[in-house]
Amino acid sequence: GFSSLYFIPLVTAQELGVVCAVGVVAAFILTFTVVPIMISYFDLPAEVPTTSKRTFAILNWCQDVARKAPRRVLGASALATMLALAGLNMLVIDTNLDAKFYDDHPVAQAARFFSERLSGGVSAELLIDTGRAGGALERDQFISQVEGAAVALTNDETDEGFGLDDDDDDDEEEAAAAPRIREQLDSLQGAKANLYLEQLKAVGEELKAFRDPNILDGKPIVLGAFSLADIAERTHKAMGGEGDLPNRAQFAAQLALFEGEGGEGMDSFVDEERRYLRMQLRMPSLGTRNTVALMKAIEPGLQQRFPTPPGGMKTQINGIDVLLADVIEALGIQLYVGFAFAALIITLVMGLVYGSWKVGLASMLPNILPVISGIGILGLIGLKIDIDALIMVSIALGIAVDDTIHFLTRYKLEREAGKDKDSAIRLSLHETGVGIVRTSIILMLGFGIFLFSPYLTFKYVGLILPTTMGMAVVADMLVVPAMVYLNWIPVVAED
Repeated sequence: GFSSLYFIPLVTAQELGVVCAVGVVAAFILTFTVVPIMISYFDLPAEVPTTSKRTFAILNWCQDVARKAPRRVLGASALATMLALAGLNMLVIDTNLDAKFYDDHPVAQAARFFSERLSGGVSAELLIDTGRAGGALERDQFISQVEGAAVALTNDETDEGFGLDDDDDDDEEEAAAAPRIREQLDSLQGAKANLYLEQLKAVGEELKAFRDPNILDGKPIVLGAFSLADIAERTHKAMGGEGDLPNRAQFAAQLALFEGEGGEGMDSFVDEERRYLRMQLRMPSLGTRNTVALMKAIEPGLQQRFPTPPGGMKTQINGIDVLLADVIEALGIQLYVGFAFAALIITLVMGLVYGSWKVGLASMLPNILPVISGIGILGLIGLKIDIDALIMVSIALGIAVDDTIHFLTRYKLEREAGKDKDSAIRLSLHETGVGIVRTSIILMLGFGIFLFSPYLTFKYVGLILPTTMGMAVVADMLVVPAMVYLNWIPVVAED
C-alpha cells in the first residue's frame, strides 16, 4: 500500500511511500528479533485475560449471522459497495489552498482580506511570445537596414532611441570599423499604433470585465491586470502625447527614456530582448475547478489576439492554481496506476501464501468496500476532496487487507489442526477478532484526532482512514466468514 505512492509524480508522496514502506519492513524485522530477546528477560504470567464477555458475544453474533444468512450478508455488502461507488461518481475533486482552513482561521481571514480589499491574494500571469527579438516594439515594422557609408551612427540613429541598449563605451575606432550598413526610419510606419500595446490594453479590460455565473457565483474574477501597456500609457500621458497609447516610434523612444532615467521593474513586463511580454493578474483564490473553467472560457479569445508564433509558446493564464490543475490531472491517472499496482501485489502475495490464485483474488473482494467507503462518503454528503486526501486511498488498501490476512491465516491453521469449519471460524474470530477489533479501535481513535485539525487535508485523513478501518472490521467479521461458509475463499480443501 505504501510502496504504491511511488507512482505519484510528487517528490513528497514518493518520499512518504519509501519511508513508510521501509518503516514497515523494519518493524517486521524488529518484531521477530529484538522483541523476543526483550521478552526473554521478563517473567510473563502463563495466562492473561484476553477480552470481556461482551466482546465474545459480539464476535459470536457475527459468526451466527454469517452462518445463517451468508448470502444476505454478501448482498448487503454489495449494496453498500454500490452506494460507495455512487458516492465516488458524485465526488468533487478541487484543490484550493485558501480553502484548506476554517473560515475563522487567520489564514482564511487573510485570504478574504486581500480578495476583498487589495485586488486579490493570488497572482497569475499571461506570457505572450511575439516570436522574434524586438517583436514587442515592432521595430522591424518601421526601421529597415540599407547600405550606406561606413560612418558612425549618431545617437538619434542608434538603438538607444528605439528601446535597445546603447554601449557608452564605443570609441572612434569601433565607429570607423562599423559595417557599411545603416538604419533607415519609415516615419509613416513609425506613426502607426503598436498592435501589442493595443491588444494588451484590450485584453486587460476584457479580463477585468469577465463574469461567469458558474465561477465565484458571477463575481469579478480578475481584479487587477498590469502590463507594459499601463507603463506606456502613463509615460505617454506624462510626456503630453496625444491619444491613450504611443505609436511605434514613440513607444520605442519612451521605453528607452524610461530605462535611461532609472526606471525599475521593466523586467517584470518585458524581457531584455523585447520578445516576451507579460501581463500580471490579481485574482481571488479560485481553486483548480474554477481555474480550469476560466481557462476554457478565455483561451479561445487569447489565441485569437495572440496567435502562437512558429516555434513559440502558447499564450495562456499561468499560476499556482493552473499548475495544480495540471498536476491533479496527472495525479489522478497515477493514483489509479498506484492503486492497481498495490492491489495486484497484495493479490499475488495472498495467492502465494495460501497456494492458490483463487484465494488471492477472492480475498481482495471484501476489501473493496472498506477502501472506497471512506472516499465515497465524502461524495455522498457533498464534500469536496483535494488531491492530498486522494493519496489516502492506497494507504487505506494496505490497512483494509491487513485484517483479512490475520483472519484467513488463523482459519487455515485451525482447519489444518483438524477443526471443522464452524469451530475453525469461531476460534479464528476469538483469537484474531479480538486483536483486530482492539487495534482498529486504537487506530480509529488515533487518526480520528485529525478531525479537529483546522487544516482541511488533515481533517480528511481523520475521516477517510477511520471510516476505512471501521468498514474493514465489519467486512472481516461478517463478509469474510460468510464467504468462507459459501466456499468462496478455498483456503483449504473442503469436504
